[in-house]
Order: sequence, then structure tokens, then C-alpha cells
Amino acid sequence: APAAQPQPQAQPAAAKSNPQPKPVAPVVVVTPPPGAPSGGIVGAGLKLLGSAYVWGGSSPAGFDCSGFVWYVARQAGKQLSRGMFGQYNSGSHPGRDQLQVGDLVFFQNTFAPGLSHNGIYMGDGQFVHAADEAAGVTISSLNTPYWSSHWFGATRLP
Repeated sequence: APAAQPQPQAQPAAAKSNPQPKPVAPVVVVTPPPGAPSGGIVGAGLKLLGSAYVWGGSSPAGFDCSGFVWYVARQAGKQLSRGMFGQYNSGSHPGRDQLQVGDLVFFQNTFAPGLSHNGIYMGDGQFVHAADEAAGVTISSLNTPYWSSHWFGATRLP
């Protein structure tokens, strides 16, 4: 009996250091819409749908918004700053009505004042991004009142 006792104690500790509920919740199984790009920066981003949101994260184990953009750009062979301001300043700035697939989209005053969120435009008014702890990596529409009212600008990578 004494040998069996350490076993149950070891399991909760292991579960605690590797919390399973968080990564499971964001898998809201979002599938790319029909005709979504499968190559380039957008295709690389769509392969990560359902990945967990982790503050400061920049790997498939978990992403924050700019970590997701940075990682996906690297997968597509583009060097990009890890920080959001560096990402915004990494190319030209098309207008919202001139967006092309693969442009980076930026938002302000979301969880903090000023430039505070970004993602990758995928066409048809939609973008892929590491949204938050509840949704993880998902697809959202620029045309919803929330994202529309927080629009900051876009960057077209060279």
C-alpha cells in the first residue's frame, strides 16, 4: 500500500504542470472556408487553426497574436520582427479597401490602448489570427462591428 501512495500524488502534479483543459477548449474546430488559400502565409496560418492562445507564445504549443504572425511568416519564408510595431512597419500600408490575401491586418484599443492586435488577411473580408484564450487560432470577419471599430491599418510584406 505505501508504494501505491506516491503514484496518485505524482499524477496531479504532472497534470498541474501541463494543464490540459486550456489547449482543448480553443479547438472550436474551425475549418478553412472553401477556396481558402492553401499556400503562402495564409496557408501556413490556416494549418494552425485551433492552436491554443498563450500570452507571449510563438510556437504551435501556443501563440499570442504577434507570435502567430511572426511564426507563420517564417513558415512562409519571410523574415519578420517578433514585435507588433516592427511587424506593422515591415512593408507598405494598403488601404482597407485594397487588401490582398497575405496582408497583415492590425487593430487598436482591443485589450490595451493603441496598437494591440494583428492577424493575416485571407480574402473575402476574413482574417486568421490568435484571437484569445477562449478561441485560440481562429478565423474572424473584418466586417463585424468589433473588428471594424478597432481597425488600425494593414501592412503588405515585400
